[in-house]
Amino acid sequence: MKPDEFLLTGLLYCPYETVREEFKQSFGALCRQGRGVDSSAQESPLDFVLGLLSQNFSLISEYPCKQYFELFCELLDKYFANTNPGPEGAGKLVIDSE
Repeated sequence: MKPDEFLLTGLLYCPYETVREEFKQSFGALCRQGRGVDSSAQESPLDFVLGLLSQNFSLISEYPCKQYFELFCELLDKYFANTNPGPEGAGKLVIDSE
C-alpha cells in the first residue's frame, strides 16, 4: 500500500471512529516533530501530509470527516506558524488554496 493510500484509508475511509482518531493523533504527532532524523529529506512529514489532505479535501463530503478536518486545521496552523513571510522566506507552496 502506498503511503497516501494508507493515510487516507485510516483517516477518512475507515468506518471506525477510534481508528480515525488514532490516525489523526499519530500523524499529528509525526508532523509536529519536524523533519526527523534525515533533515536532508526532500519533503517533511508536515509538507507531505498537508499536501495530501489538501489534494483530497473534496472527498470529505462522502465520508465521516471530523478527524480529517481537525488534522487538516492543526497542520495548516503549524505550517503557517513555521513559514516565514516575505520573498526570502517563501518556499514551495504545499497547498493549493482553491
